[in-house]
Amino acid sequence: MHGSNPTIEAVPTLGNASICSFWWARLLTPGRVALLVLLATLFTLDPAGDRPSLPEGPGLTTDEVLNVEAGIVLWRNLCSYGWGLLDPTSWYEVYSAPGYQSDYPPLGRLILAAGHDAMQVVWPVATDPELGPRPYFTVQARAASAIVYALTVFLVGWFTSRWYGRLAGGFAALALALMPRLFAHAHIASIETIVGFFFTITVLVTADLWPAAMAEREAATGKRSPWSIPWKPVVLTGCLLGLTLLTKIQAILFPVPFSLWAIWRFGRRGVAAVAAVGAISALVLFIGWPWLWIDPLGHAKEYFAPADRIHLYCWYLGQRYLDNEVPWHYPWVMFAFTVPVGLHLLGLCGATVPWSSAAGRSPVLTDLRLQLILAVMLFPLCLFAAPGIPVYDGERLFLVSFPLWAVCIGRGAACLLDRLTSHNPFREGEAPAEPHLQTNAGFTKRLSRSFALPVIALLLFSESYTFVTLHPCQLSYYSWLTGGLRGASAMGFERTYWADSITRTLEQQIVKQVPEGSSLFVAPVLHPLQLPGMALQSPILKKHKIQLDAYDDSIRSRVKYILVFRRLADPRESLDDPAGSPEKAPPGFRQLAEVRRDGVQLAVLYEITTETSVPPDQ
Repeated sequence: MHGSNPTIEAVPTLGNASICSFWWARLLTPGRVALLVLLATLFTLDPAGDRPSLPEGPGLTTDEVLNVEAGIVLWRNLCSYGWGLLDPTSWYEVYSAPGYQSDYPPLGRLILAAGHDAMQVVWPVATDPELGPRPYFTVQARAASAIVYALTVFLVGWFTSRWYGRLAGGFAALALALMPRLFAHAHIASIETIVGFFFTITVLVTADLWPAAMAEREAATGKRSPWSIPWKPVVLTGCLLGLTLLTKIQAILFPVPFSLWAIWRFGRRGVAAVAAVGAISALVLFIGWPWLWIDPLGHAKEYFAPADRIHLYCWYLGQRYLDNEVPWHYPWVMFAFTVPVGLHLLGLCGATVPWSSAAGRSPVLTDLRLQLILAVMLFPLCLFAAPGIPVYDGERLFLVSFPLWAVCIGRGAACLLDRLTSHNPFREGEAPAEPHLQTNAGFTKRLSRSFALPVIALLLFSESYTFVTLHPCQLSYYSWLTGGLRGASAMGFERTYWADSITRTLEQQIVKQVPEGSSLFVAPVLHPLQLPGMALQSPILKKHKIQLDAYDDSIRSRVKYILVFRRLADPRESLDDPAGSPEKAPPGFRQLAEVRRDGVQLAVLYEITTETSVPPDQ
């Protein structure tokens, strides 16, 4: 607490030299894990046939077209000014254009657009002359998410290594890479992965720099200047928070827990530092988003407190809820069920267990860094549990908590390894009382390590097979706590929420089953740009001249072919079995193709076979 130097948990050197040089300890360094993650993601991005020689990625999701189109327009408008961007009026003209979409800050979308154009130079998509030119390629914008995710994995591992040792850093990076829903989001041209990167680095840098800097400043000035603060970490935190605010509104999940932590741990110095961070971050937001220049107060209110926000629906425990009426336990349950059980166990160990019995108190009471990590990680779950706060689409809104949990997981894995390998009768550097026991001591150490490493590996990798069994639909992942996707579906959880289950394989089945030039009706349609974007970004459907239209129960008599992705929060009654089961085709329907994972249907293609139906093209 303030008034005395803040403490940081003392971390012993993990194991001895032979453990640190063990082959897989070197393999699991953050950089190597990040590189493997990047390659695994970049080669599995294709949504609809742009890279047919590579494994498929998730289908085109609802928000991707909106994000990529807006980013491309903004990026190319800015680039068209060239050196003219040095004139502030150029920025003003771009952001005051009639078509500018102000629902998102610019940075995330600009990163998607910049990544798109960079990939077109480094690894261009081969286009089909018969299909004509396209303004952009979703698969190229997706590469930006993949790169940012790999950077997040690296930074989480690197900072954890600095604090808790090399093994902890490797475990933390690996834990983040083994979270199926984060891995799935890294395949999508969405803002969630990008805001997660800026949010995470803001927290990690603050946790890394502030305790030591505050202690040094207090030691240097004492009580003579209680408002004196170390400006380097304060400015850095303010700038990073400003960049996070420029990416997406989830940035507001950081200031409250950060402020409470800073004031509690550093007293009046913390108050001054928090105020400075707030001012700097607001300045960065204002400078980086010229749309705010036009009407600062009015536009700030429009962004942070919109009056006409569209409400979405959420499917939870077998019931349909409006987003601001979801039960309070929804975020806690979703967080518990969308992270592998073994990772949760290691995270709980990392958040509560000291390095050794001699260390005494829990790390939450001694480690300032871990205090901030846990406070910022838990705050989104607490906020979205509050009555009236809108929450929907699984873990999507509080996805920023997951990388911070990986820090605890890395620490927990290293702590468990230290505990298991330090329970030997002879520690390193201690000679046995009897010379003839020397051989037994070495054998006991080897036996302990051979037991400890498989235990940790089992906890880390226990559910990694789902990356293969669910691919490319890892957004439908649920842990062993529900019995996997099959158990979660039986319990009434959402199966798929973002149309990622309309995969390349399903589209290939569509063109085999549906006559060329036919109309294909899609349900549900959640955004006006969803179907035009899907038609534009799918060479498979475009080459077959498939026409996409929105399905509604009222037009069933005009429909022949229907494509459904099983977002249960937005059902169509005529597309379900009369008994209420979405697994069976309704009377008069014939199933032509489907996407099924873990025995659960995620998307399906139907043909209406009743005589009353008339194809729209007749």
